[in-house]
Amino acid sequence: MTTGRPQIVIVGAGIAGLSAAVELTQAGCTDVTVLEAMDRPGGRAHTVSALGIDNLELGTTWLHGNKDNPLYNLAKQNNLLEEAEVKVHPAGDKFYTEQGETVDLDFVLDFWSKLDDITDQAYKGSGPTDGCESFQSVGKFVDLKFSTELLKPLDTDGIVNRKKLILAWYKKFATIDNGCNSLYDISLSEMSKYEELEGEANVPIPKGYGTLVQVLVNMLPQNSIQYKKAVKVVQWSSESDDHEYPVIVHCEDGSTYFANHVIVTVSLGFLKLNHSTLFEPPLPLCKVDAISSLGFGTVDKIFLRFPSPLLEKAFSCIQLFWDQDKEGGKGVEEQTWFKQITGFHTLEGHPEVLYAWIGGKAAEFRESLSDTEVGKVCTQILRQFTGRSDIPDAVGVLCSRWQSNPYICGAYTNVPVGCKAEASEVLAEPLPGDAKCHVKGNCLQVLFAGEATITPYITTTHGAFMSGKREASDL
Repeated sequence: MTTGRPQIVIVGAGIAGLSAAVELTQAGCTDVTVLEAMDRPGGRAHTVSALGIDNLELGTTWLHGNKDNPLYNLAKQNNLLEEAEVKVHPAGDKFYTEQGETVDLDFVLDFWSKLDDITDQAYKGSGPTDGCESFQSVGKFVDLKFSTELLKPLDTDGIVNRKKLILAWYKKFATIDNGCNSLYDISLSEMSKYEELEGEANVPIPKGYGTLVQVLVNMLPQNSIQYKKAVKVVQWSSESDDHEYPVIVHCEDGSTYFANHVIVTVSLGFLKLNHSTLFEPPLPLCKVDAISSLGFGTVDKIFLRFPSPLLEKAFSCIQLFWDQDKEGGKGVEEQTWFKQITGFHTLEGHPEVLYAWIGGKAAEFRESLSDTEVGKVCTQILRQFTGRSDIPDAVGVLCSRWQSNPYICGAYTNVPVGCKAEASEVLAEPLPGDAKCHVKGNCLQVLFAGEATITPYITTTHGAFMSGKREASDL
């Protein structure tokens, strides 16, 4: 069945897709249709009402940087940040060992700062220049710096053990930050190609990212977004012959859309699993290689609601230092998945709610468990680390499941060892390439946007937003 003949079809109503649609609409394009597989806009920005709270963020949490950030500016213009309190580090973190002992806060913060300095070297490209091949991964680089600069000859066994506990905790924290399974997976040489925007690192949107998504939706004509429209095949013309509509988009429900141009904004995770069947003819080998070489990890959240606040007002987070000699190896996620939880944070404005982050293979295994099972494990962890057997069971639990979402398949992009960050630029190249585009009107048939397609800003929502505007501007 044929549902219409829009000139431009956008696949996906995440931040990149919405950005592209808004840019095109404001430029005067009237035939723009956005096809969204899910029943909501936003993609990995998903604010829900649950556990008695109106604005739980299951996905994207912050705006990163408040200078030269178009998403921050849009939120500011629409008065979405009036109540926001920007905090660089939450006050009152409490650090515990498995034995229920607290670790001196000043010692932890000082050593944490030193570890930050090391990773900053990687981000700024000031790592080793001689024999850099020996330090292909960020993990190896951090290990080297730890052993040669942070361990001191006069350190007692107790101090060395404390430093190792903090290092292990920090690495887990960093894997969540980088959307990877391990820092040993992340390329050291490519880290410096990521650019952080200036200003506050983590700016929350008080009423949720969903309010910013709705701002973008409201900037589009009514019914321009079609929901529950999973795309099955994007049929493009590799020879660029002079068809009126060179691209045909076939949906799972049997509907068909004809277009001059299609902007594909699906996640890298979705492309990894589906690129071979999503495009007809298949993607060029260079683009397939880019999809294969870039990494796409899993990061999830766990929310726990208790009958009353667990932490004293002076504290906002319980951080967990797991014993390293009890760590399991590969293939034992079932026994050790919970050891990838770095801590439990108090939800701003709701002290009775704690939330935790978990990443990598452990997060993928955790998605196979019910919320109830996860809640029981997390409550037991809290009792063990704090030494408080009186902590009650959680009265509500909610977990995200991004890897299990068939239209997302993970969290965000990373650049692994052996991959060049410029693979994002290859992924962003349009189809057909210039060499095969003989008919001017049929160039730029299929374009690509999303956080995975913008080298300096991969992983970020502002990167996704910029990439959508970039592709729309090309049209």
